[in-house]
Amino acid sequence: MASTVAATPILLFLLVATTAATDTADTINALATDFCRLDIYYDAIQTELAGWITAASSTAVALEKEARQMQLAAEIYRGFNKGAAYYVLAVVSSQSADSAAKTAEEAAANILPAVQLITARRAEAATLQFFEETAALKPAKHTPAATDRTAVPQTASNTKICTAEVQPE
Repeated sequence: MASTVAATPILLFLLVATTAATDTADTINALATDFCRLDIYYDAIQTELAGWITAASSTAVALEKEARQMQLAAEIYRGFNKGAAYYVLAVVSSQSADSAAKTAEEAAANILPAVQLITARRAEAATLQFFEETAALKPAKHTPAATDRTAVPQTASNTKICTAEVQPE
């Protein structure tokens, strides 16, 4: 009984944490309803994916730099006990750098198609938004205002406000 009582808060915490994570994702997805929010959403995804590629490649670069430093130390201490140790470290570092480079290459190969797909979806959304705005902004009927009461005061002269009925064609 005591163990059940002690485990209940832990289970409730896990349930709340899982529900909160799902609710957060649902909330974010529900917010992506118009073009501007959808574009922000796509931009955030592209930035995250680009960060993954950058992180993988920067690890490979750092390990390659470390391998070169170990090779240099092995050459400097050749003929001494330290030289053999640095040589072993240089070989291990070089293998780690090669492995990290392969991992970065595989990550880029897997992530780049996703970035291209998101770019295509952003372009589609922008195109659809353009056509929607263009259709909404084309006035089919345009008539100037008849009286001066609808004039917009300006510094040089007044401009009459016209009436326009916006009708998509």
